[in-house]
Amino acid sequence: MDTQTLAFVVMGMILSIGVLALVIDKHPDEQK
Repeated sequence: MDTQTLAFVVMGMILSIGVLALVIDKHPDEQK
């Protein structure tokens, strides 16, 4: 794995976590 691929994967993970955090934050009642 080269540096560019690793950076791309890490960026994708951060974006996914950010989206999940937003969804959970907007719908707290549905998580229970």
